This record gives sequence, structure tokens and C-alpha cells, in this order.
Amino acid sequence: MNTRKNIGILLSGLLLVTLVNIGTIFAHTAEKENLQVIHPWVEAALKGGNTTAHPTFMNNDEERSYTIIRAESNVSESVKFKSAGKLIGRIEIKPEDVLSDEDVILELHELKEDLVEGQVINLTLFFKDKSQLSFKVGVGASTMPE
Repeated sequence: MNTRKNIGILLSGLLLVTLVNIGTIFAHTAEKENLQVIHPWVEAALKGGNTTAHPTFMNNDEERSYTIIRAESNVSESVKFKSAGKLIGRIEIKPEDVLSDEDVILELHELKEDLVEGQVINLTLFFKDKSQLSFKVGVGASTMPE
């Protein structure tokens, strides 16, 4: 057998596994019943400051609305909701609605650590029905799939 060819095949396989794992971390969708949070990402920022998370919410339910009443992150003291530049108390996602970061953003306040491009943080959404959804968020717009 050709050793050089075998090493090449092995390295190609390792590269493929690595790329699949990176895709699993960054090109993700979190789901709660018929609600999807599609590839959320957060801007890099320094400890003590604030930053913005950019989720897209998609409600695939024809009848049910989802109401997010608060959010928490492991890297910030608080998370606030904003729409059209103003703070809002909750996020209402109506049946068959899609909300992008042009509609609503999440502001992470008083960061407990620096957020660096490529890092992954945790975010938990709490719903009016007392349920919750936790998921990972990539730091940096470059975590968005091409």
C-alpha cells in the first residue's frame, strides 16, 4: 500500500470530521416545538461592556403564538430586548411569523468576560408558559454560514 496515499486519506477524513463539528457548533438551529431560533450570533465585546445578539425567530405553528418574557446568558449580568431602537418587555412571535434582527435584538449587559470572535456562549429564553429554551450562540458574524 502507498503510505503517502493512506496518510492523505486519513487527513482528508479528519478534516471532514472537523468541518462537520464546526458546522454543528456554528450553523445551528434551536427548537421549541414549532418555534425555531435560526443561527443566533453575538457581537464581540469587552468585559464590563454591552453587546448585541442577533437571532432570527421562526414560528411554524399556524395557530399558536410564543411569548418570550426574559432571557439569561452565562456571560452577562442581564439580557434586554429591543425593537425599533426601544426597550421592550417581551418578544411576541405570532403564528407563522418570522422575526429577524431587523425586528428584534437581544442586548447583553455588563459582560462578565471578553467575548472573542469564534467563542461560543450560552443563552436561555424563558417563555410565558413557564418553559425555556437553552442554546449556544457563536461570537462574531463570521459564524454565519455562507
